Amino acid sequence: MVAGVLLAPPLARAQAADPDIESIRRSLGDALSFATFGMIDGLGPDAQVTRDGDAYRIHLPVTGLTATSAPAVTAIARPADNGAWDVGPLTFPSTATIDSHSPAGGAVTYSLGKQDITAHIVPDMKQPTTYTARFGDIRLESESDKHRARQTIATYSVKGTLIADGEGRLAMTTTGDATDWAMTTLPEHGPGMDFLAKRLGVNASVQGLDRAKMEHLRGRLHGLVAVLPKAGKLPGPSATAPRDTLNAMLDDLTGLMTRFQVDETIEGVKISGQGMQAGAGTVIIGMHGDTADQKLDAGIDLAVNDLTVPKSVPAAYIPYVPKHISLRNRVRGLPTDEVVALLRAALAENANPVVLEAQALHLLSTPNARVSIDPFSFDAGPLAVTGTARLLASENGGFAGRIHIIASGVDATITRAQGNPAFGQIVPMLYLAKGMGKPDGASLVWDIDVDERGIRINGTPFGHPPPKR
Repeated sequence: MVAGVLLAPPLARAQAADPDIESIRRSLGDALSFATFGMIDGLGPDAQVTRDGDAYRIHLPVTGLTATSAPAVTAIARPADNGAWDVGPLTFPSTATIDSHSPAGGAVTYSLGKQDITAHIVPDMKQPTTYTARFGDIRLESESDKHRARQTIATYSVKGTLIADGEGRLAMTTTGDATDWAMTTLPEHGPGMDFLAKRLGVNASVQGLDRAKMEHLRGRLHGLVAVLPKAGKLPGPSATAPRDTLNAMLDDLTGLMTRFQVDETIEGVKISGQGMQAGAGTVIIGMHGDTADQKLDAGIDLAVNDLTVPKSVPAAYIPYVPKHISLRNRVRGLPTDEVVALLRAALAENANPVVLEAQALHLLSTPNARVSIDPFSFDAGPLAVTGTARLLASENGGFAGRIHIIASGVDATITRAQGNPAFGQIVPMLYLAKGMGKPDGASLVWDIDVDERGIRINGTPFGHPPPKR
């Protein structure tokens, strides 16, 4: 949470002057707001600084925070070589409530049993600014409208680096690790849900971040939340404001960064409640985005391993529960200026669906452009399936889909199903799928084309063509 703590440039260690407290207050407040997604609005104006030998004791009130004692961040800052500062320990109130006036929504009350936060700050960012934080015995209670949630985390550690590039933009990396995470959701009516994870690991990086655009975007998020109707209430006279705000947010998002990458691994997952119980050995989520060469390349990866199912599932089905599911959603090679133009057209007051469809089809027709799930895979007993799916512009000016599926273990699956009464209705479907498949060694292949003419499997029409529009 000290990732962006930018102290005003001090003098060399031997000539250290009193720090510019207004700069500290403003920079630290910006960092807290960024790190908490706007839940903490910033730091108040009443900063206090006391010199202590060659160090400074800093007391900075936090706006948007309530606590039994004064809600403030306290820190020790010492001048380091070449105009840098060593900050630490930096301490937050051990128990406090973050108010609900933020884009994240809802009030969050937290308590920290342990905390240890330090940073090495280089004000001009030409050399790496680094930070490390460790927390223990974390408890969170959140409330948004009539929904509540409780969370506990045994330990959480995070470390990161920030550095400015030659054009004044920021590059950031961070690594976080949490253990024994438990969350219980408490809706207004009916049973809640319990979520448990033994470990959560996150690696994230951002390149080419435009800080000015980031600040504008954060402010507009606040404005958007202010005009959106609350749950159960009708929109008021300012309900048209979000369109202008969304267009302004699109301005900020355009060129906000050149690349980001987030990889998350959750281990030992258990979910229960509302009549269900399931789990997984690992859940892996990856997200990335890149706008190099004015082309958009973005994607989301998902993999779930070692699935477990409720005891209520009949024993006959358990051997066929997938042990592995994975997919990768990709958008590649789309001109960023045309993507922005399409989004602006969609936000227009009198957006024309026909024109929007034509713009989208033109995007899909860009050479080397690709919108796809590539690849996806899963297993079910002896059956193993892999494939790809792609969205295209058809030859007749509409949308089309092309799906390529490879499956092994089909015969073994049919044999097992024939000997299992629970699969009586599935066996004919398996025979139909096998009959339409194209042999490829020990596997079967299905090439499926979908467009305005209907569905074709390996070139053979299937079913009825869709009605003409």
